[in-house]
Order: sequence, then structure tokens, then C-alpha cells
Amino acid sequence: MIRRRSPTPRLRGPRVATAVAGAAALALGGCTTTQELSAQRAKELSDIGSQHEPLVRIGRATPGVRLGRPTLLRGSEGAAVAIEVRNEGDHALIDLPIGVRVRRGKASLYTNRTAGLDRELLRVVALRPGERLAWVNDQLPADAGRGRVTANPGRARTVPAARIPRLRVSGLHPGREDGRVTASGRVRNDGRVGQANLVVFVTAERGGRVVAAGAAEIERLAPGASESFVAFLVGDATGAQLRAAAPPTVLAKK
Repeated sequence: MIRRRSPTPRLRGPRVATAVAGAAALALGGCTTTQELSAQRAKELSDIGSQHEPLVRIGRATPGVRLGRPTLLRGSEGAAVAIEVRNEGDHALIDLPIGVRVRRGKASLYTNRTAGLDRELLRVVALRPGERLAWVNDQLPADAGRGRVTANPGRARTVPAARIPRLRVSGLHPGREDGRVTASGRVRNDGRVGQANLVVFVTAERGGRVVAAGAAEIERLAPGASESFVAFLVGDATGAQLRAAAPPTVLAKK
């Protein structure tokens, strides 16, 4: 099941209960019991961080983490920031904080170091060694699109790379919905563990530069299953090449 991201920036309520309920529904189609999958999801929320966190804390950066120059994008109903995050280290990472701030002069227009934001607006949930991810926060207010953005990584935790399931995005294509440019595709779960509350990050690149970005959410995705998504894009995606990734939210068992 997909949930389109609202084009209007907002604070969202806690989703821990929703995630566990989604995991329970996944168990109906497999050999894992509802109780086992719910318990596993609760454990992963502890491993990776809760769905709804009070604050981004940026301390010493994790060695090997590199951020590309953040791109600030404007749209008719909001703004977004896209940042390439690279893991040049030897270990898989989870729960990597990304602090974002937008200023115009001395005025602060936006920061994600605010209580009440959902996890995907605060962190990269999982990144393998050598992996690159175009991370997107598409929930900035419209006036933030006229500011100057800075971003800083925080301290992540390490896990064995084998614990991070592989998800594949395919069939990316542009479209229009409600007068706005969209990107549609499918995500397949090639792992052995069900996923809940996935976020698909989409960027549109032209001439080596990100010109539009957005995200979509998938409530649950069983092992071996695939699901379609539609992401609203912020910016001008005309003639651009689409890229997308869906970092897993539930890790494989140790």
C-alpha cells in the first residue's frame, strides 16, 4: 500500500503503532507468526531509532561518511532539500543523523533539529559500505526555498552488512497528478524480512545536477513482494533522468 507524501509541510504523529500493525499484517502471508514479527519490528525500532523522535543531535561525524553539496529546491506548494550521502567506510551504517538548516541572512527559515518530525526527515536509516544514497527531505515550507541550506552528518551506528536487506526500485517514469509532476515506479523486497513504513527517495538529475526531488511511502512490503508508488516532485524535472532508492527499515536477524 502506498501513501503519497503530502505537498504541504507538516509535523506528523507517532507511527510506532502503525509500523507494528503493518508488520503483523505481513505475517499472515508467511511462516513467521504475528507475535514474532511484531516483536522483531519493535526490536528494530530500538536498533535503528523510533519512528517519531524528539530531536536531531549532531555530534562527531562518523568516519567515512561524506555529504555532497545540498541542493535546495522550490515548488508551488513547498520546498525540498536533496543531499547525496556516501558511506566510504568499511562498515554498514544505521541511524545516521543529518542536520539540515536553511537561513536567509541572519534569519532561520527551517531546521530539522525540531521535536515532532518523523525519522526519515532526520536520518538515513541504513547505508551499506560503498553505497551512495540521494536523501530527500521534501517537507520544507515554501519560503525556505529562497534561503541558503547547510547540512551536517552526525554519529551513526555500525552493523554487519548482511543484516541490511536489499530492496530494488524499477520502472521509474514521470507523470502528472493534480497538476504536479510525479515519479512512479515499483519497489521489490529481495530480502527475507518484511518491511514497514518504507520511504522511497526520488531525485531528477539534468546535466549532473539535481533539479527536482520528492518521496513516497509504502506502509508494508512482504519478503519477495513488490509494490507501486507515486512521489510528488518539488522542482523542475523537465527532461531530467530519474533515480530512486528505498533504504530498508527492518534489519535481518543477527
